[in-house]
Amino acid sequence: MNRDKVSAGQMLSMMMLFEMGTALVVNIGIEARKDAWISIFIAMVGGAMLFFGYGTLAKWYPRDPLTVYARILLGRFLGTMVGVMYLIYFMYIAGRNVRDATNLIAISTLPHTPFLVISIFMILIVIYVLHHGIEVLARTALVFMAVMLGIGILSNSLLVASGSLELERILPVLQQGWGPIWRGVFQETLVFPFGEMICFTMLIPFMASPDKGRRLGILAIILSGLVLSDTTVMNIATLGYNIVEGSVFPLLTTIGKVQVSEFIQRLDVLVLMTLMIGAFFKISLFYCAALLAASDIFRIPYKKLLFPMGFIVLIWSFIMAESFVKHLQFGKLAILYVHPLFVYLFPFLLLIAGLLRRRRERRGRRNQA
Repeated sequence: MNRDKVSAGQMLSMMMLFEMGTALVVNIGIEARKDAWISIFIAMVGGAMLFFGYGTLAKWYPRDPLTVYARILLGRFLGTMVGVMYLIYFMYIAGRNVRDATNLIAISTLPHTPFLVISIFMILIVIYVLHHGIEVLARTALVFMAVMLGIGILSNSLLVASGSLELERILPVLQQGWGPIWRGVFQETLVFPFGEMICFTMLIPFMASPDKGRRLGILAIILSGLVLSDTTVMNIATLGYNIVEGSVFPLLTTIGKVQVSEFIQRLDVLVLMTLMIGAFFKISLFYCAALLAASDIFRIPYKKLLFPMGFIVLIWSFIMAESFVKHLQFGKLAILYVHPLFVYLFPFLLLIAGLLRRRRERRGRRNQA
């Protein structure tokens, strides 16, 4: 992939679409009940702090992805092992997002179409775009970011105009205290979607100005966190907490409530567009990160890996769980026991190793002087 092709605006668009991704249509932070929007807001702040750490590593090694500076900081063997684990992690989440998007599309619009057919088309579209390089994906992100903003403004306006919002449904605030809110932060929302921004440690080196990556990531987390918090308020104010809690895709039900003068109704297509755009970029970016990791570790041009790794992601999306319910259950377990390794532990170790290395280098320069 050619470097120096991704502008700051394009990277910001990719980051925001990645963050909103499937998180817009599922009920994140619902452990906090009516205060789920507060849980998301706090997790947004924590996510910005996490990305400050990720971005610091990227700033120290502006032309190297995570798999390269892991070998520099941890040694060839241990660094390679960490890189391989991230490769598997990126492929796993790409597969999860394929499964999420496939299920919503099948449930909402194509109930008689085999899941495999939908998934194959999704993977092929991702492969086609990445075959042309990350700069093509970045230019596409600018266009679809505008589309997503338009959908968001239209959806919020129509919900207000339809009279479906009842803001008293989110009251009283802090009815259950801070306990459920903090559980929602640490058991889900800090990792999904904010911690998943670790993916961009593989992509920032492709920016024309990689030194801006840290600021852009923090800005993307703040903006997308506000959007997700607003969406959660809209869902609960329209449906009530009990319906949102029991719904797999609450935004679909929320937008289905829009009816203005019996003329504007059945706007489910807006949710479907939101999901397809968000899922496409989330799958593409995780898959791109996995391709870059594999290409670096195994010294194979990424284009030769497009179809083999795409096939693995496709199969993995089916075998990771025998039903969608078990798929969601396994996802919650992964957030508790798997994601923290890649979102908290490994980045922390790399930061400590980086700080120690930089201190040794400064001492060496002072001794030489």
